[in-house]
Amino acid sequence: MSLLQKIKSTTKETASTIGAKSAELVETGKMKINKAQLESEIKAKKREIGDLVYEAHKTDSEVDAEKLTAIFTEIGNLENDIEELA
Repeated sequence: MSLLQKIKSTTKETASTIGAKSAELVETGKMKINKAQLESEIKAKKREIGDLVYEAHKTDSEVDAEKLTAIFTEIGNLENDIEELA
């Protein structure tokens, strides 16, 4: 194999490796973004729980257990989605 052929072969292999790593990095970046979005949704749901509890305290009423249960379920689903990303 001549020097030129070796260089050409090495260049192709390097380009292929770079392409694969780039695709891997893009996929990793997408997963991190998705995870951050899901975590943000969880924080919003927790804030919603706090709002419900505070409003019940402020109006001296009971917290709506059905609403809380629904929010807890949503948080659980979001946490499962995060686990699936890993």
